[in-house]
Amino acid sequence: MTARAALGWYGLANGILAGMAGGVDSWRGVTGAAAAGILCLVPLVVFIVRRRVAGSALTAKLRANRGLNLLPDGLVFRLGFVLGAAFIAYAVARERLGVGFWISVLVLYQVALGLTVALALPQPRPMPLAGQSAAVGD
Repeated sequence: MTARAALGWYGLANGILAGMAGGVDSWRGVTGAAAAGILCLVPLVVFIVRRRVAGSALTAKLRANRGLNLLPDGLVFRLGFVLGAAFIAYAVARERLGVGFWISVLVLYQVALGLTVALALPQPRPMPLAGQSAAVGD
């Protein structure tokens, strides 16, 4: 998956949530979904930028047999930032966000996390067509 595709899917999910929240809670729902969309987008963009700056494919630094004993890279940042910023935003603009804000935070956090995993997976190499060489420089 490319960064452009990930951002497109994220925008689609945010638009659907904003439409649903707007149907239930009018302008407060749309405002809450937009605010949640911005908050949950930041860690996804940070991952995309950090991945491009590094310029190398992400590799597992821990053996697979370690299980879930250690947190994956960036999980603490993502969860801390999104929840901390959501609490601050809701404390400042409580009546302007509504309950759609928290629903959008919960859904968009998972969407962004799934897209981050999809971006981190190695891209499959295309299979050569019949009669073509599999060499890289051909």
